[in-house]
Amino acid sequence: MSQIELYQSILLKLGQLPTASLAEVDAFLSEIAKKKTHHKKSRYKTHLAQIAGAWKDWDDKEFDAFLDTTRQIRQEMFAGREFSPNI
Repeated sequence: MSQIELYQSILLKLGQLPTASLAEVDAFLSEIAKKKTHHKKSRYKTHLAQIAGAWKDWDDKEFDAFLDTTRQIRQEMFAGREFSPNI
């Protein structure tokens, strides 16, 4: 079954439900969406921790050089830009 057919099948079944059941379906779908969002956040935190963990292996000179380079790049990116609010 293709994605479109599956989507249409779900919508057809939802259309056949009595309105009294829609609150229950909404709660069920909310739980599914919440689990998916939680899984994404957990995976993001794990990935971020792996990247951040690499910094602990750097010596102080390397880390300071990294910070200096980052600061310099940021300053160059925004130097000479004027702020003009669109009000």
